[in-house]
Amino acid sequence: MYTTLALTGFIFLVWLVGYLIAVPVLTFGTMVLIGRTRWRTAAVVTAAVWAFVFVLMELVLQVNLL
Repeated sequence: MYTTLALTGFIFLVWLVGYLIAVPVLTFGTMVLIGRTRWRTAAVVTAAVWAFVFVLMELVLQVNLL
């Protein structure tokens, strides 16, 4: 149930605000709400995931995100 809700919210967020904002929102929200991870840990992992996605899309795949 939570997975379906998270993915539906992610698709809506990508449509509404874009991929670069939807990825950290999904990562942070999933870790804190579903995974019950501490806020600080979730923030560090979210920043790392966002940086990885940004570098992968911009530099490796050469997709203009900004």
